Amino acid sequence: MAEELGPCPRCGRPLAPDYRVNARHPATGQWAVMQIVICPGGIHAWSRWTDDTAGAGGWAVGGRGGNEAHRSGQAGTEAEPLVEVRDWSAIRAYRRVPPSKLRSDLTSAVKEIGLLKVHKSTGFKEIVQWAIDNLPQAAPNHPRSAEAKAMATYYWRHR
Repeated sequence: MAEELGPCPRCGRPLAPDYRVNARHPATGQWAVMQIVICPGGIHAWSRWTDDTAGAGGWAVGGRGGNEAHRSGQAGTEAEPLVEVRDWSAIRAYRRVPPSKLRSDLTSAVKEIGLLKVHKSTGFKEIVQWAIDNLPQAAPNHPRSAEAKAMATYYWRHR
């Protein structure tokens, strides 16, 4: 039985589940499932928290005894409203990349594009700021331009 997710609030296309994680809800502290749903093609991404811990693929909370059983018994199955997730495609692509590799890949991409002279004394934050601010206008047709901007944006916002 497929879960009815409804249309995307932005474009109206049907949403599809993309990612689920079991974690403690940031507001309530109760165990919950955080789900990311996306439009076809990953144009828009939305997250929501549900209390559906029982239906989370056999995952069970243990070690807390009656207190956890009481909280689990109080949990409903109502889903929270959808909240837009900025940069989900970049987060998904780079969240498991070590910072040193991200720095190396971004620096080599900027060197390959060749519009910013990168020396040993060039600070990495200068490279990141340049890639975010100037790269889209300076080299819109370069094949690595979009990749370099995505890496820089991910590093700036999430590292």
